[in-house]
Amino acid sequence: MRVYAANGEDGTITMWYRPNSIRKIAVYENGTEFDTVWMYTDENGIIWTPVEDYVEATVKGEIAREYFSGWVLLSELRLVYDHISFIEEHEKELKPYDGTIDLDYLDKYVYWQYPGSKKANETWIEFNMPYNAEDVNIKYEYVDENNNSWVYAEVYFGKAGKGWIFLNDPTNPNSAELK
Repeated sequence: MRVYAANGEDGTITMWYRPNSIRKIAVYENGTEFDTVWMYTDENGIIWTPVEDYVEATVKGEIAREYFSGWVLLSELRLVYDHISFIEEHEKELKPYDGTIDLDYLDKYVYWQYPGSKKANETWIEFNMPYNAEDVNIKYEYVDENNNSWVYAEVYFGKAGKGWIFLNDPTNPNSAELK
């Protein structure tokens, strides 16, 4: 999954019922972000991606969401810089990590989207959950321009947590700004 942001020429993009449809579902301001999973190329070579959104309403005192989906033109979106973008940009600077991390702190570490990012990834690591070394895969290390060390880790095949850990201060939720 990658995140794209609306980036239409006129400041908006349109969600369509299906590719090449004349039925509009919604219009979004530039900057609106969408999770994308796959792309479709139509018979004219135009690339589309399905997206999902929702509207909220209060029903009997509780918030209810009604989800809907449609298609947007990939050409009207811009990729939001992410982990994959970082890997592509810094591939030659990544090296195997020969150290270890403390498994007792897996639930306290901050798993950043990429080194220097201001966004942390959501994790599902529970306090005192029994993990062993085989459950943690540290794929590589990156040393930034300030000689700070970051490691990319996946916990339980990335299902419990994944992201970049700032080894200089791994539990600080503001460490990406401290460099």
